[in-house]
Amino acid sequence: MAKGRLEGRRVLILGASVGIGKATAKAIAAEGARVALAARRGDVLADAVAEVGAGAVGIACDVADEADCERVVRETVDAFGGLDAVVYAPGITLFGEIADMDARAWRTTFDVNVVGATLVTRAAIRHLEASRGKVVYFSSVTIDDRPPRFAMAPYVASKHALEAVAQAWQGEHPNVSFSTSAIGDTQSEKAEVVEEHVLTDYVPRWGAAGLMPGRLVEAESGAEQVVNVLASRENVRRLTITPVAPREGEGEFG
Repeated sequence: MAKGRLEGRRVLILGASVGIGKATAKAIAAEGARVALAARRGDVLADAVAEVGAGAVGIACDVADEADCERVVRETVDAFGGLDAVVYAPGITLFGEIADMDARAWRTTFDVNVVGATLVTRAAIRHLEASRGKVVYFSSVTIDDRPPRFAMAPYVASKHALEAVAQAWQGEHPNVSFSTSAIGDTQSEKAEVVEEHVLTDYVPRWGAAGLMPGRLVEAESGAEQVVNVLASRENVRRLTITPVAPREGEGEFG
């Protein structure tokens, strides 16, 4: 039986309980890696670990908590004896016009989308140096929009910052591969709990500005590309994943 492309790799996936994080954990495990799934909600995390199957471990972690960021790496290394890759999928979007966004909204967004990413990386970096490992941060295609999508300023700004953080880590640690995956709108738990006014007030404006693709990216498609990055012998700096045109019978969010 042929070995998977990631056979024996030791991978920590943050934000792994739902959506693209869970899909990525499943895809990485299917290629033979040993995976640690980390997320804030322990009950949902346990279900995700069960889906991934034998050999996977779950570690509760709030990426907005510095001690948790250090502990999740420590427990992963204790479980696997080292670390070959980190995938950072957590992301939060607070919708609203920029004039209405207070300090708490900005800090909450940056704590999850940027600060957590670099704190986890800081905790993992010596292990990744030892293995000449890889880091993948999930970014967003929204950073390429000009002007940014209406009512998404903190999110878009945080993803620009995340791209800069990845470049800074790469510059200071050239023996570790840092990649970003700028992915289009995906089917996720987050989309299911979006307030109704976002769909009625904001989505039409994004569509009118040509910023909506007509369909969502499947989480499994994004996960597949992360596997390709981890399996590559080269350093993939940035991926951009956008959906193809809607299939027949599909509408927006089809």
